[in-house]
Amino acid sequence: MDFDKKRETAFQRDKSKRGHVDEGIKELVDLINSFDNIFTTSSCAGRICVVKKIKGKKDLEFLFCSHEKVKDITIIDKNLSDVKGKESVWLLFQPSIIHVCCRTHDDAAWFLTCAKSAGYKRGGIISTKGTLMVEIIGTECIEHLLYDAKGVYYRDECLERLIYYANNKFDSNSLRISRLINDLKKNINNSK
Repeated sequence: MDFDKKRETAFQRDKSKRGHVDEGIKELVDLINSFDNIFTTSSCAGRICVVKKIKGKKDLEFLFCSHEKVKDITIIDKNLSDVKGKESVWLLFQPSIIHVCCRTHDDAAWFLTCAKSAGYKRGGIISTKGTLMVEIIGTECIEHLLYDAKGVYYRDECLERLIYYANNKFDSNSLRISRLINDLKKNINNSK
């Protein structure tokens, strides 16, 4: 399938589980999709979540998930109080991630240069067979064990501080998204 057909197919429906683009990254997604030679295939503005790891790292049950800063930790406390079992429960902050399909290697290099200038340290071409796909992802993360079968590893004050730091990471994450928007706008004539 050629680039223009893939682009048309990608815009026909939102394939995300939530059914819409995260508000915190929507402006960036719309801007990227306004270019002729690049378009997004998936994105996440970042998220704060509490997960139960069932077996391996891939088998997660989401007990709480927010794609914006958390203002009230009581909802997290409530979800934690209902959990029973031997699985481990973790608080995570996961940074923004975006996948961008590019028409040419020059378009991919241009986009990666803008992302690097905006502060994205992790990014690269992840697929070249049939589709030239670029992935960029923020670097700030939190993975904190809250409890497992052997005990509880947090108190309310600890959870408050973890959410405080996760919210700060969300601020840094949002700033990086804004910088990328500005860099793309400055270089708009180089790509269209």
